[in-house]
Amino acid sequence: MRRLLLAPSFLPLLLSLLLIPAAASAKTTLTVTPPYGLLIVEAEKDGVWKEVKRLGFTHLYTEERLDLAGLVADGKPARVRLVRSGGGKHAHLEAIALGGAAPSKLSEGERTLTLKKDNDVLPLPERIVFDFPADRKGSLLELTARVEPEKIPTTPFLYPPANKGEDLTATTTFYDYTVGSVKGAFKLDGDPAQVDQAAPLFNVHSIPGSGHPEAPTFAWVKDDGEKLYVALEFASDNTRDGEADYGKVYAVGPTGKKEYKITEVDTRWGNAGFTVSKRAAYRHKFYEFALPLKDVGAKKGDGLKLAFAAYGTSSVNFPAPGTTIPFGSVNLNTATPLTQSITLSSVDTFTASIATGDATQWTVSAGTCILHNTTTPQLSVFHAGNGGAPNPCTITLTFTPTTAGAKTSVLSLSTTSTPGTIRTVTLTGTGVTPTLNLGIVGRGRVKSGDGQVDCTASCTPTVTGSVTLTATPANDHFFRRWDGACTGSGRTCVASGGDNVLAVFGKVQPTPTANTPPAPPAGAGSDWLVSPVEGALAESGDAFVWKALTDPEGADVTYQLWVCKNGDFDNCTPTTVTVNVAQRVAAALGGAGLLLLGFGFTRPGRRALMIGLAVLLLGGSGALVACGASSSGSSSGSTGGGTTGGETRTDCATADDDEVCYDGLNLAPGSYGWKVIGEDDAGLT
Repeated sequence: MRRLLLAPSFLPLLLSLLLIPAAASAKTTLTVTPPYGLLIVEAEKDGVWKEVKRLGFTHLYTEERLDLAGLVADGKPARVRLVRSGGGKHAHLEAIALGGAAPSKLSEGERTLTLKKDNDVLPLPERIVFDFPADRKGSLLELTARVEPEKIPTTPFLYPPANKGEDLTATTTFYDYTVGSVKGAFKLDGDPAQVDQAAPLFNVHSIPGSGHPEAPTFAWVKDDGEKLYVALEFASDNTRDGEADYGKVYAVGPTGKKEYKITEVDTRWGNAGFTVSKRAAYRHKFYEFALPLKDVGAKKGDGLKLAFAAYGTSSVNFPAPGTTIPFGSVNLNTATPLTQSITLSSVDTFTASIATGDATQWTVSAGTCILHNTTTPQLSVFHAGNGGAPNPCTITLTFTPTTAGAKTSVLSLSTTSTPGTIRTVTLTGTGVTPTLNLGIVGRGRVKSGDGQVDCTASCTPTVTGSVTLTATPANDHFFRRWDGACTGSGRTCVASGGDNVLAVFGKVQPTPTANTPPAPPAGAGSDWLVSPVEGALAESGDAFVWKALTDPEGADVTYQLWVCKNGDFDNCTPTTVTVNVAQRVAAALGGAGLLLLGFGFTRPGRRALMIGLAVLLLGGSGALVACGASSSGSSSGSTGGGTTGGETRTDCATADDDEVCYDGLNLAPGSYGWKVIGEDDAGLT
């Protein structure tokens, strides 16, 4: 049976404020980074995916914890699904565990991902399912992830770090290399082991602002007199972004300068690898170059000036943060928090105040920060990194619209070390009158006791608060089950606005009554095949005649006429044409009604007849006569009867009132067997 699954209702979104200290300073600075996208967490229960929560993420990896109690059973395997919503092109998962247990290992290429905090991250598709083992401890889901914004920065890392741009200018600084000073060549095979024992040209610690890991960047250089070989290990780039990632070498020699670029797509000058190394145990970018020295007129003993650039979505600067937190459309009187990160550059006590506009539609409360005091639901003072508060810590903003329509207000943040407001954030949202998405399959009525719901077909009534639904089947139906927010086969369930509920009714099947197959006329016995008789000699086009059957219950009878060459019913393929006789037929094709005819072969008993023809006659029309008999119903069969020998009827003109006749069947010369099967409308034969 296929179930109808309705889209789950929107669940609350969490707004968190992340406060991170730097070195102590006289003045506190505050920046706001809105979530760039959501990860919707779903758990599978009884074969149905249930939405648990919507978590917002920025470009920085953030750890979230959710208790899935009631959705995953202890001692049984569990499934969790992550669905992306919004954000840029890429999102990544650093770690995930349920009850302390990792999911079944995932493979990407030749590497097995363990999904723990090791900088070896999993790129997230639009949706992904994780299977967790039964031997886990508890139902706490822990995950660490990031979501990139739609627009990402394009500033690469430059080496030497003193350089300010990718273009070579009079102020560009370089590393010096003398051709022939380090002899040899690198294999362009993506294997960093070949540089493990070599001295690097440089080793610079790189600190991205994009959520990628801090790591040293290395370069090694050697030459074989014809080509300059460069290995550039960019361990800060632990994500693969195709041709967007690149490594560059700038070479200045005696006769000029040249820029060389490698991506995963453009490999004219070498190879772009993504692998682990002795220096970084997680997958990262490793570029290998083979550059003609003649491009810059360099030979043994000549000096070269070299500079480098490396870029992935790992970059130096991240875009300026936004100042608006959209809560989207929220059902009335439903708390819907949204995750939000805020960075505080020193330990401090701060005040969060929501004022102006529709301020009362929002509240501010402590997350992991320590609440100092509360004046109103819209005004509180918190400790961040002091007063026993952890660092970083979070606060929670909750949007609970009480009336329909667009809402807006402003969150103001200030600290004791910095007089006045140092950051304001605009809050927006829309209150929506909740509706119940009610689907009805089959015939029945779903009604609530308070009158808010009363439907006999699928409907979307407006619902305030929760309602008790009662399913009442129509007279010829019974109630089968609930699906969606309601489950089980009980006649009642409790639902709320925004829920998706399906009521399934089944049709009551009538109690079957006794039925008797059709039978030949009294006195006919089993010999109700009239012509041709056993051993008769006939010509193509001669008539087939049999006694009409009657059904004891008065139902119509359906006939099938089967003909098989040589009477070999076991080794031939039947051809069947069926016509129902709805009432008495008076003459060949001239009465009211049709007869079901079949020509072919079947296994049961047979009656042989001989047809002596000189040539095969093709084409021809048939005429069917059923006089004095009803047609259509259960069935009875006969493969012989009457007497051996006798006259073969050539057409249906002489058919009696109690006979059925068919003529015009073209047959090739040979010996044939034939039979007739009668069936009533209950399928009895």
